[in-house]
Amino acid sequence: MQDNTRSLPDAVQVEPRLPFGGDFQAILSLIGDAVVCTDQSGKIILFNRAAEVLFGYSSRR
Repeated sequence: MQDNTRSLPDAVQVEPRLPFGGDFQAILSLIGDAVVCTDQSGKIILFNRAAEVLFGYSSRR
């Protein structure tokens, strides 16, 4: 299977360290639906693997 993900554009910044615990991160990684979280200004702060696949962007830079 080919990985077709790409890096996020410069306009979208993902916080490298999030205030969520390991349990939250583990649950998020198991969810089959795309999850995208933003802060109050609309900046993307978190998204899961399903969102990477759906939108074609990688959360890792």
